[in-house]
Amino acid sequence: MLRLACLLALLAVAVPASSDTVAVKVKGINDTLTANARKVMSLTADHDKGWPAAKIRRLYRLAPEEIRKALQPYGYFNPSIDGNLKQPAEDDDQWQATFRVKHGPATKISKLNLAVEGPGKEQSAIVHALHDTDLEAGDRLIQSRYKNTKNSLASAARQSGYLNAQFSQSAIRVDPKQNTAAIDLVLNTGTRYYFGDVAFHQSVLADQFAQRFVPFAAGEPFSDDKLLQLQLKLAKTDYYKAIDVSAKRDQPTLRHVGSPWLENMIFGDDPIWSATNQLRVPVNVRAKASPPIHYRMSGGYGTNTGPRVGLGLDLRHINRYGHQFHADLQVSQVKQRLHASYDIPIRNVNSDKLSFTGDIANEDFGDITSFRYGVGAVRDIGWRFGRRRVSLHFLRSTYDLHDGAGDRTENLLYPEYNISFKRANKSLNPTRGVSASVDVRGGSSAVLSATNFMRGDVEAKAIYPLASKLDGLVRGHFGALGASDFAALPPSQRFFAGGQHSVRGYGYQSISPTNGDRVDVGGKFVATASVEADYWVYGSFGAAAFFDMGDAANNLNFDFKRGVGIGFRWASPVGMVAIDVTHPLDDQGSPVSLGISIGPRL
Repeated sequence: MLRLACLLALLAVAVPASSDTVAVKVKGINDTLTANARKVMSLTADHDKGWPAAKIRRLYRLAPEEIRKALQPYGYFNPSIDGNLKQPAEDDDQWQATFRVKHGPATKISKLNLAVEGPGKEQSAIVHALHDTDLEAGDRLIQSRYKNTKNSLASAARQSGYLNAQFSQSAIRVDPKQNTAAIDLVLNTGTRYYFGDVAFHQSVLADQFAQRFVPFAAGEPFSDDKLLQLQLKLAKTDYYKAIDVSAKRDQPTLRHVGSPWLENMIFGDDPIWSATNQLRVPVNVRAKASPPIHYRMSGGYGTNTGPRVGLGLDLRHINRYGHQFHADLQVSQVKQRLHASYDIPIRNVNSDKLSFTGDIANEDFGDITSFRYGVGAVRDIGWRFGRRRVSLHFLRSTYDLHDGAGDRTENLLYPEYNISFKRANKSLNPTRGVSASVDVRGGSSAVLSATNFMRGDVEAKAIYPLASKLDGLVRGHFGALGASDFAALPPSQRFFAGGQHSVRGYGYQSISPTNGDRVDVGGKFVATASVEADYWVYGSFGAAAFFDMGDAANNLNFDFKRGVGIGFRWASPVGMVAIDVTHPLDDQGSPVSLGISIGPRL
């Protein structure tokens, strides 16, 4: 007997159990129920290697009970389940498991006790959460609706300041024999908590300035959302490299905010229940300073500019009131520019600022090379839908119009107003959105300007999904200006068209009125438009087809130049990468052109 046992053991080791796969089919129930059944069944679990036949049979026996449990969250407690397990053929290794399921009668909500108790039961957010529930007596029991209602009530209570809110009743009682369910869900709000003082522990900003980032005031109902807003507001600045915002929820202080004699008369010696008293939660902010000097480098290539490089310098901690200095150097084939600004936070210190700027540049406009320098003051503030900028600029430009007069040097002093609007589902590579801007500027020869002039621009762009994986894009630009002496108006104030962001297929700023020597000198009017369709072939990679048209002229009798083309699109982490091949329809000398650009889609 001992020898026989040893022989059997050796055979068990020497002959491994066969490893097979199993295909599982669930029939008779809808896709939602099927998906949940397959999710919970052990028989459908992922596995790298095949299973022994004994394991497949064991998991098959477990499956009916697993399917039964998978149907219960959807209100079906009495299903009928028939199964069949088919062994593989001799030349196959796949088993076939089939389950035919009838979910049976639905379990209905026969009793619904849904309520809020406590001092916060009349708060609007809590009342809305209570009324917005999907639970209804007589409906089929769907347990996710119960969980959603419970979570909504708890969240509404916390966001309204009731930090200790608890459910005094929270249960679903199912009677499978009667196919009924009774639900008790009762929230007790408890006492309301309020924000206390915010203490900053940092050495970068003056405390009175740092307090301007706080989106709430002491005495407002406590809210985790507002606490998160404070964290995000501070994180958006470059004053700090590490920020910790904490609230001492377990250490509230009692603050008397009403009349002591009235409180004592109504509430006696127990002021904690007085509506004129608040439990206030103190907030602490601890932040570490970011490096005071920050350097930036960038590089790239664009059809409009050719190769380009950029260098930047930021002085982040000039003083304890948030003042900063920024300088940027840009070098490309068509532009060399040094721009500097001294920024002072105002109003909403996260986004609004007063800037004093300086600028020096050598830039090509059409066939004109212009050297300019200037200074300005800019008030840049946010509004509900975008930005508003009011500014005053002094500009001194030197340029040659190639009209035989040689270099001209002219001054302009002009105010400017710009308002912009943007709404999109994503910040960098949106699939739905619209943006628009209006810019108006003008100067007078009576006040340090070489000529009287007025200029206005309107630009708009929209992106809209046309079908699955297909987006439509449209954009347009119209500008007009008038000047008493057009020759005295520097080229930076004139209009040109053509280029990757204007009319593709034509050279950068090559569409323009010309002088007698056929030199592009810029015009008084511009109008461009574009339509494009982007189809996303795979993930963030797509193909585009487009049509552009536009002209820059000295009157409204436009002779539009047109271009059609196709392109490659990549929604990269740094913006849309676009490579376009364009055929200009009104330029016989250039059958096709290649354009490359990188930047925001909207």
